[in-house]
Parts: sequence; C-alpha cells; structure tokens
Amino acid sequence: MALLFLLLLSFSLTAQEIYFQMEDSAGDEGVEYPTAPFFSPGQGYFDLLSFQVSGDGKRLAFDFEFARVANPWQAPEGFSHQLIDLYLDTAPGGKTETRLEGAGVSFDPEHGWEHQLRLMPWGGSALYGSRGSSPVEVSLLPDGKTIRAQVAQELLGSPRPDWGYYLLVGSYDGFGPDNYRQIQRRAGPWNFGGERAGAVIDFLAPDSQGRLSQEALLQPPSVLFPMGVKFNSRPKILVWLTVCFLALFTALELYRLRLRSAQKKT
Repeated sequence: MALLFLLLLSFSLTAQEIYFQMEDSAGDEGVEYPTAPFFSPGQGYFDLLSFQVSGDGKRLAFDFEFARVANPWQAPEGFSHQLIDLYLDTAPGGKTETRLEGAGVSFDPEHGWEHQLRLMPWGGSALYGSRGSSPVEVSLLPDGKTIRAQVAQELLGSPRPDWGYYLLVGSYDGFGPDNYRQIQRRAGPWNFGGERAGAVIDFLAPDSQGRLSQEALLQPPSVLFPMGVKFNSRPKILVWLTVCFLALFTALELYRLRLRSAQKKT
C-alpha cells in the first residue's frame, strides 16, 4: 500500500498540466511543392494539425502535430522539412514585426510579441527574448508526426489564459532569408509555387465560417492575429454585446410606439 501511495504521489508530481490546445484545419497548405525528390510526395509536410502547450512545473512542452513528417537528410532532431516560429505575446506592448526578415508577415499592432520559439533542424532551435537566446530541446515524438520543443519553465513562467500565440510554419532552407524557403509564382526544384508574397505555408488559425481564409490573410500586407483563450473568446463576447444592443434597441422602440399610441388616444 505504501508503495502504491508513493507511485501515485510521484505520478501526480510529474503529471503534465495542459495550458493551451488548439486544432488547425487539415489540407490548407495552399502551395505547389518544389519538384525536387526531397519533397516527395508533395503534400503534408507543412500542414499543421494541432498545437499544445503543457508543463510539469519545471519544463514547458510545446507540441506541433503535422500531417506528415520525414527525415530524408537525417537531421538529429528527427525532421528535415519543417521550420516553425512560435511568437508569444505574454505582456502588453511588444514587437509587431518578426525578429528577422524572411517570413513576410507582421502582427496585430495591439498584440506584439515578447518571446520567439524557433524550431528547425540541424541545431538552430532557440528561444529568443529581450535577454538574448536560450537553447531548447527539440525532438520527434514516437507517433512520428509531432515535433516537441522543451524549455525551462523559469524562462517564460507559467502560461496564462491571456497569452497570445502566433504560430508560423515554413520550409527550412539553410540559405534562405531567416532560413525560410521562398514562395514564387511557379514552383521550381527548390522553391514553392503560389500567389503569396511571403514564405509562410501554414499558420495556427480557427476554422470557422465567415472569417477571412488563410490564403487571404497571407496576401500583402499579411497582418496576423494571435490565438489564445482570451482572443478566441472575443467573437462570442461580440455576439453577446450585439444581442444585448439589439434587445435594448427593440425595447426602446416598443416603448416609443406605445407612448405614441397613448398620445393619439388622448
């Protein structure tokens, strides 16, 4: 019994707390893959499916699930294609442009970022902030589709509901601007084809009707908005405010009509 208690206590102390989860639409890459055999079969490598932030009190884990992951160049991290940028809005203010030029997008002026988590093959992963950079541990999970980055929790603190997440996915290019493989009008052996001005292939966004499509958001000037509990709840708040306003307007209009009717009778 004592051994069982110790095992349960150990499990509770090491259990992961999930701070944020969100799914992303499948099949929304929207670009023509390069023709080089390295990119075969030509789909799925940059198709983000889900994102999760969790922690055990000592380390934070950032999980990025993709439709397809492969490692044809045998990078030590377990993947060769993906370039992932996670910009974290953790405080008021912050920067609204990417740390380096290359992605071709900018961020909502009201929600700048304070930290950038960069994931890429061949040892280039790091956490960037006002105090410089810190190394991160990056690996491919046993499911073969989820790339995980782990950082010391003391570097960021415990994630809060009001944090915002800008998650950008591109193709790693060791010679590209900020290591982003560029998108041109037509695909070539080592470049993507498409009508986008930047180099972002997929990004974390809600799949709901009535919102701008990903393709539209990636057209110039390509201003993106953060995802997070606080930000995702905004549409619901706006709906409730609209309903309340309409109810108040209707009540006032009915009162006005009743008052006019009473005046006519007298």
